Amino acid sequence: MSESEFWDLIAEINESDLVNPSTVRSVLEPFIKRLTLLDRDQLESFQDHLAQALFRLDGKKFAEASKSGDSNDGFLYARAFVVAKGQKFYKCVLANPELMPKEYEECEELLYAVEHAWQLKDEDEWSYITPVSYETGSNTDAWV
Repeated sequence: MSESEFWDLIAEINESDLVNPSTVRSVLEPFIKRLTLLDRDQLESFQDHLAQALFRLDGKKFAEASKSGDSNDGFLYARAFVVAKGQKFYKCVLANPELMPKEYEECEELLYAVEHAWQLKDEDEWSYITPVSYETGSNTDAWV
């Protein structure tokens, strides 16, 4: 899967409905169903692109702008929100960290979309590990 194809899939998320964290799962349901149409190689590639996008947002300047406090998970979920909002917003945030989401703007569920899609396909447990980690603090060069 190309980066363009990754962003085309992300564009299928109704990003305007992401504003309420309590409804994010239902907002992502059509997207997750769409992912069930992909084979394992495509899903792994999607995960790779997602991890890389999250990794690029993992850094001190983004964390400070997001005001996610000391919560590593909160910062990760804020980065997932940036990706879920689409390529245009993502590129704007990369260029201007001050656009990082603030309190209550998060999309934790995006992190598990492939796993949920895989389960809907009635396949074995999803166990793929991306070559790049998206966990907070993984991009050590950006935390200096």
